[in-house]
Amino acid sequence: MAKVFCSACNAERRIKTTTRRGSRIDHLLECGHKFVRLSLHDSIKAYDLLGVKKKGKDSFSKDHRWNHEQLIGERVGRDGKPVFIHQVIDRTKNYYKKFVSQSGKVIKDLEQKLTEHKKEI
Repeated sequence: MAKVFCSACNAERRIKTTTRRGSRIDHLLECGHKFVRLSLHDSIKAYDLLGVKKKGKDSFSKDHRWNHEQLIGERVGRDGKPVFIHQVIDRTKNYYKKFVSQSGKVIKDLEQKLTEHKKEI
């Protein structure tokens, strides 16, 4: 028979009976004490965004230093679910693009001049 260490008796004791309930295993020892073994499992996923910025010789304006900004990747959305984002801001070409999708469903798909986008905000 198998033996386990009984923390109440400070000695090794034989297992009399074993019962299983899901991820929990209860061992009744020969001394009358109970030894419980639990198994817990969890997973985690990291979400990351990749940002690329390009600066010219001089700052573009007093509010914006970057001539070109690009953001691609996944992050957790407002509702707690992961979303994919692809955003491009090109100030020299006056170009703005934003694409956001969540589990295959397109939430936002904009492609327009940057000056038009600024008027909407």
